[in-house]
Amino acid sequence: MVHEVTTANSGDIVVVGKDASTLSSLTQRFGHTINIKDDYGAVGDGVTDDTSAIQAAIEANKGLTIFFPTGVYLVTDTLDMVGDGTAAGSFGCSFLGDGYLDPNLHNNVGGTEFLWDGGAKPFIDISSNRLSFENFRFDGQSTCTRVFKTRWVSGAGVHTLRFKDMHVLDTDYFFFTDSGTDPLQSDCMFDNVTHKGGISFLKINNTFGLNYYIERCAAQTMSGPALHFVKGGGVVADQLSLKDVEWALQVDTASGDGGSQVFVFNGLYYDSSSSFQGCVNARSGSIQINGLITNNSARTAGKPFFDLSLSKARLTVINGQTAQTHSASFPILKISGVTV
Repeated sequence: MVHEVTTANSGDIVVVGKDASTLSSLTQRFGHTINIKDDYGAVGDGVTDDTSAIQAAIEANKGLTIFFPTGVYLVTDTLDMVGDGTAAGSFGCSFLGDGYLDPNLHNNVGGTEFLWDGGAKPFIDISSNRLSFENFRFDGQSTCTRVFKTRWVSGAGVHTLRFKDMHVLDTDYFFFTDSGTDPLQSDCMFDNVTHKGGISFLKINNTFGLNYYIERCAAQTMSGPALHFVKGGGVVADQLSLKDVEWALQVDTASGDGGSQVFVFNGLYYDSSSSFQGCVNARSGSIQINGLITNNSARTAGKPFFDLSLSKARLTVINGQTAQTHSASFPILKISGVTV
């Protein structure tokens, strides 16, 4: 119940709850979504630089959602997704686009697109929690290094991030974690995200990076592994489609660096029309693949389909099917130097 209504110096209406003494504006109390064009003057014409408008909206609206109406938003520098200042649970803001209708066209048919023109930098640097990014297209123009990069502040981790209904072009990494001082990072969900052109879809560099959930995602034309765990681990992937990537999964994790993590794939489709290494290259971890279909006619000769370290890695494949006959030139399994 509203107890008192006044007008602030800014012209916004300010209200006080019946049992409260703190003034708050109508926007603060009832406006959970900010319109980047109406509220912050972004243009979205693909020519005007919208970086400053977007960064201002991020800094002023912690815990809220920024809506990006149909348009092409030119970004020329990294957006800093800062939290609200609390180390253990800092809140940032979320991005909601107007969808994308044709991933092969530059927004000719509507929807929201972010067009990168900032050189070899990340698009968004995240140091806050409980964020979502949905319904847009991102074009890195072959210069953006990462769409999303996480970093650590005051020894706190980053957790509860959601990425949904996105199409990404020509960017080195879709999601990249900084090593920092190895605090916890967990509970990141990727749903219906497509990444075409780059190095890896996901690269995890911190010891306590775990609990990554991937559903209905696709990666294509990658010079590195689709999922790359330098440290840490822990993936559940449902319906993952890959084409022309170096490895589906690469785990570099050593003993003591999160090597006990589990990687589960429920429905993995792996297609390759150009030279590639194999399906799994793991130094540690427990890998289970339930339903594997591959079409790997251009596989690199001499490279094993599964390359494992026997002392640290475990692999289970249920209902697997490959389109290539395995031989001495195309071995199916290599375990610590022994080729099978």
